[in-house]
Amino acid sequence: MNSAQAALENLLIPAIRSTLDLVKSTYPKHHFYYFALTTTGEILTPGHSFWSTELLEKAAIEAAEKQGSDPAEMCNLLRFSYADSPLFYIGEPFFGPVNEWFLHRPGIDELCEKAWEEEADLRLGAMINSLQKLIDAGDFGTGKMRELWFLNVEINPPDGSNYDRALQLNSPSKVEEWLQLGGE
Repeated sequence: MNSAQAALENLLIPAIRSTLDLVKSTYPKHHFYYFALTTTGEILTPGHSFWSTELLEKAAIEAAEKQGSDPAEMCNLLRFSYADSPLFYIGEPFFGPVNEWFLHRPGIDELCEKAWEEEADLRLGAMINSLQKLIDAGDFGTGKMRELWFLNVEINPPDGSNYDRALQLNSPSKVEEWLQLGGE
């Protein structure tokens, strides 16, 4: 790992941890199951999103009423939708240093294709490693509690690589559930 990737990981880990702590303290009785860092194909500063079963149920009922559809159907549609979560970008100030890091890196239009691929790999690698370190530290629970979570680093619109990253961070059964309910 190079120093730029390590620097990004050292910014992402406390940002994610602080955001996770904020969510848990703001919604102490909720059962969280989803966290994703999301970015574009240009691998810009990641957004982040959470879902809990309680927030999903409420959002599904509201969406179903507006659209005249079935709440259970809406649950399935919303379950892994980062953009529809009411907690999309919660704790954004914690990601200020992460955003600064990205602002000082070269953009896709400034590099040749090979150099850009290396830069993109560095950025995505730092995001994956940061989540893995938080998993290893127990931030997303341990044992059965960890198995409740689906974690990912997602590129949107999906480019096919989200699946590979999902497999790095989750059990195959959790990835299969994600795929069946609209992931990737």
